[in-house]
Amino acid sequence: MKVDVAIIGAGSAGLSAVNEIKKHTQNFLLIDRAPHGTTCARVGCMPSKALIHTANEFHRRLQFDELGISGGNRLRVDGRQVMTHVRQLRDHFVSYVTKELEDLGERFIAGEASFTGPGRLRVGNREISANSVIIATGSTAYVP
Repeated sequence: MKVDVAIIGAGSAGLSAVNEIKKHTQNFLLIDRAPHGTTCARVGCMPSKALIHTANEFHRRLQFDELGISGGNRLRVDGRQVMTHVRQLRDHFVSYVTKELEDLGERFIAGEASFTGPGRLRVGNREISANSVIIATGSTAYVP
């Protein structure tokens, strides 16, 4: 298979690259290994912001008295329900990403890419030749 651009990684950076590449060519390929749905949507910024939003809303109960609303100090948190809500939001966020991958059809390959030469990749038993390769695999912290 020959493409103009191969993008390795379907996280936030890889999906952003796809959106830019689509402005210039439809002859591209996005490659990503599971789990799909971007780290941000699955376990990072989006679920954590949903949890922080809930915590901030709970904290606002302390300001109810000055608004003329009494009883805010008696409100309680149901931790299980909060986490159920956060997980539902997470699943919703991830569904947008997985839909975007599905919409790419044959321009998306699930698997791990490895270089076999300049501009040449292997994903499973597929050989891919690309004029340009974008590596958008993210990073992992390492403590030596």
